[in-house]
Amino acid sequence: MSNTTLKKTAYAVILCLIALITVFYARGDFDIGFIKRPVTEEVIPAYPDKPDPEVTESADPIPEETQQTDSAPAPAEKEPTYDEVIAAFADKSAHADKHITNTPYRGGTHILARTASDTSLPAELSLRDVPTRKLVTEKNKKGSNVTTETTENAPQAAVRLYFGYILVDDGTRVALCDKSGKVLVSDVSAYKLVGYCDLSGHPLFFKDGKYYYYYDGVNVLSGTIVLDTITPETFTAEYQNTPEPTGMALIDATKYSETTPTLTGGAGMTECTVDENYFGRIACNSSYYNRTTDISRICEIRQTKTVTNQTEVDAANAAIAERDARIAAGEDPLTIPITAPVEPIYEVTDEKTFWWYVGADGNIAFNNCFIEAYDFTEDGAAFIVADEEDAPDKLTVIDPKGAVLFRAASKNYYFAENGAAKVWDGHYLPDTFGVENTGMLTFGGGFAAVRRKLLDTSNGRVFISDKTELVNTRGELFNLPKGYTLVAYSDSRLLVSKNGRYGFMKTTGQWLTGMDFEYAEAFREGLAAVCKGGKFGVIDNDGNIVIPFVFDHITSCSDGVIAAWEKDHGWSIFCKMTAEPEAEAQVNPVQALRRRSIATDVYEYAEKEKANAELEIQIQAQAQYQAQIQAQEQAN
Repeated sequence: MSNTTLKKTAYAVILCLIALITVFYARGDFDIGFIKRPVTEEVIPAYPDKPDPEVTESADPIPEETQQTDSAPAPAEKEPTYDEVIAAFADKSAHADKHITNTPYRGGTHILARTASDTSLPAELSLRDVPTRKLVTEKNKKGSNVTTETTENAPQAAVRLYFGYILVDDGTRVALCDKSGKVLVSDVSAYKLVGYCDLSGHPLFFKDGKYYYYYDGVNVLSGTIVLDTITPETFTAEYQNTPEPTGMALIDATKYSETTPTLTGGAGMTECTVDENYFGRIACNSSYYNRTTDISRICEIRQTKTVTNQTEVDAANAAIAERDARIAAGEDPLTIPITAPVEPIYEVTDEKTFWWYVGADGNIAFNNCFIEAYDFTEDGAAFIVADEEDAPDKLTVIDPKGAVLFRAASKNYYFAENGAAKVWDGHYLPDTFGVENTGMLTFGGGFAAVRRKLLDTSNGRVFISDKTELVNTRGELFNLPKGYTLVAYSDSRLLVSKNGRYGFMKTTGQWLTGMDFEYAEAFREGLAAVCKGGKFGVIDNDGNIVIPFVFDHITSCSDGVIAAWEKDHGWSIFCKMTAEPEAEAQVNPVQALRRRSIATDVYEYAEKEKANAELEIQIQAQAQYQAQIQAQEQAN
């Protein structure tokens, strides 16, 4: 072989090697030390072309703060000590121009300050064990995850927050304090925290089978309005037989019921009446607090009534009929004994619950009722469950006119691994309605969390997937990177987890933080409690640290208040403050419609009182007549 041929062969081999090296380098199989590999941020598309149960494989996105740059790395900042952190937050009293607020935290307009308590805060994290809510998740026979609630004795935090109230436990008594730390009630340990507000916005407590709220004894409230349950009798035959809404009001304006404070000597816990049909629908439906639409929900309970004293009712009615017949025959009515009617005693059985939407005028918004219904928000969409016997927990999304925006169950898929089997796609109600399902059943920032199930119809309707995902108001899925799990959605931020780590994403697909946290809770009022390096702190909606990581326990923000505990220093209370006016508590518009759309107890009572008064007049007239007869007989 000539030298020329050898040279050509060598050149060819070298070129092939260079090409192979280039390919392997581009694939990331190795790095060349003197060549800096460019790093770009992967943006996750928020709206894929079509919902797909399988997200394509992708590398973990690189959070912005961890990307490489050409400049030298900045030196690590020294972590502050507990004393330095406490010193950095002034006492609330130093901010006379600001007040505690529940408005979403924004840097520049909001600050965090410390607040003192009238009662001393315990040094311990917990002083006793109490029955505590626990979730248990198991797979059913169809392969779906089913979560149930139970209770078990567990340590109770010595300082807890409840809709802005501060509860301080000294091991014997539990003091109820306001946001500023002022003691309102010295001991509420006998009251159970319900976990919900009534429709007037009062946080509820439970004791001995009755509901209570704290009344300050000064501010005259309009009353606790929660009796918005209606019955079939609410709707007239004219309305029920009319295919289209007629604009008729539900109930006459004179028929209403409300609970007013019963305390006359000052502040304290006052009893109230509560419609329990709203429980289980508010905790993960945050629109209860930020709703902007005039359309509200109202509950109808269809009941079966059985008369338990029918024999007595029939006997009285027969005596009255006989009396009427004798009067009609010309006998003196005043000599005929009066028989009072016997009121029937009903045993009422709730058969089924339905939900309607009403407008600000108290009229039906559209002529449809549902077995479940949830609030509309500024996104112009609401979740409902239609009256489908085969799917009592399958969700549909409607607009304020009642038109269907999307129904996930209408989507079918065929996967290669399932052969020719059709896979049914659906969004379903969660099993529980606590903070573990934050972001479900309400839209915010254009998205809502949903429980998504994929059902293999060829294998006895077995669920092949059951997980939480994010959808927009068009029903399109947010495309999470593979391997990540959606934990919660709030304040337009996704809390995601992977391999025991937590982080936050924006709805644009960009990262707010890295997967830096061992534990994290969903955003509340623009703030999120997180754990890093075994210590707890708080970040804001932009990912900034607002309470450094020096605590061993910290709560989510509750109506402007945060409680934190450190093992060597005990409890501290922080409050969110601003010069802006505090947002008024958003209450269900049903409260404003109470005189038109709430219970008929007062009206029915008045009708009975009127009938009783007429009967009393007859009895008195008969007594006077008998007295006159007796007087004449004695005179003769």
